[in-house]
Amino acid sequence: MEATSADARVKYRIRSSRLMSGKDRSRSSWSSENIRVDIDHLHTATRVRTVRTVAEVINKRNMPVSVQVRQIRWKFPRDYSEALVSDAVPVYTGVTFVETGLNDADARHPELAALTGDGTMLALDDNLGFVAQRNSGGHIRVYVGMRTPEDWHRQAGVDLADPTAVRDALLERFAHWSPALRGYITDTGYVNRPLFALPVPHVWEHTPGVTLLGDAAHLMSPFSGMGANLAMRDGADLARALIDHAELDDAVIAYEKILLPRSVEAAEGAAEGIDGAFSPDSAEQTLAHMTAHH
Repeated sequence: MEATSADARVKYRIRSSRLMSGKDRSRSSWSSENIRVDIDHLHTATRVRTVRTVAEVINKRNMPVSVQVRQIRWKFPRDYSEALVSDAVPVYTGVTFVETGLNDADARHPELAALTGDGTMLALDDNLGFVAQRNSGGHIRVYVGMRTPEDWHRQAGVDLADPTAVRDALLERFAHWSPALRGYITDTGYVNRPLFALPVPHVWEHTPGVTLLGDAAHLMSPFSGMGANLAMRDGADLARALIDHAELDDAVIAYEKILLPRSVEAAEGAAEGIDGAFSPDSAEQTLAHMTAHH
């Protein structure tokens, strides 16, 4: 099995394994002697240093394989022991959103629909909060936010696949909140979304032939409201630079001169925003943040 530019190969003895199914099958290859680690699927593999980390990465991805590593040898198409552009790794912000929603909100949940209005509603207090966002088709997307350990559900003994258990746990967290707001914790299903962000500032020395854009360059909390907007601007600016410069490397340098200061400013605002929104005096800090930035 030859490694390509998008994967790395780990050679080891396997105690037991089985093929991935469905859409994951094309992303992983298993045999009795080798496992091919797809860089796109296991992006942290670019920073793997030890056998223990390999096992942790596989386990965190819930990949259905049990391995006993006897001997390990990495084979890369090029040196992936150091990242091509940046060694920065996203870290947990300390805040988790549990996503839920209201379907046919105006008819089925008129009070919550009126409270949400035509845009976004924030209700924040003492490291907890609701973010409700009006979508199309009568749907309201709801994020139930908490400053909490990333494994809060394990600590609470909550199975994320059990909507009733998740709902009960959230209602307990928000027990002291108004019933009008607790209505946002519905029974329509939940998605656990721990929020990660790159360190701020995230900058790098120019590397010929490669650059970053979008979340790879400036993963940040959603409290800036800038992530998708910046990604589109990154793409447009890189395209313009490629048109305007005859040499590829000159184009990338010109693009990065625009990208880096812009993304650092946005990421600083996003970090400040989420820190204030999920703090003991969150309402006051969020009001001050929005007043200063808008």
